[in-house]
Amino acid sequence: PEGAEDWGEHIVLGEDTLGSIARLYLGEPKRWREIWDLNRDRIEDPDDLATGLVLRVPVQAAPASPAAS
Repeated sequence: PEGAEDWGEHIVLGEDTLGSIARLYLGEPKRWREIWDLNRDRIEDPDDLATGLVLRVPVQAAPASPAAS
């Protein structure tokens, strides 16, 4: 798919929500719709994530390592 090189994967754990995944990869839980938009073909109900589901996540937004001082 177009832009696939910009995706990473996240395996849903029992406590995960789209908000918690958005916080992890995008820094802001309110951006959960961006995760949902990448995974509309995998998620029917954004409030019901199945444990073990593999989601696409934007890798360019993944938390960066702090630069060495």
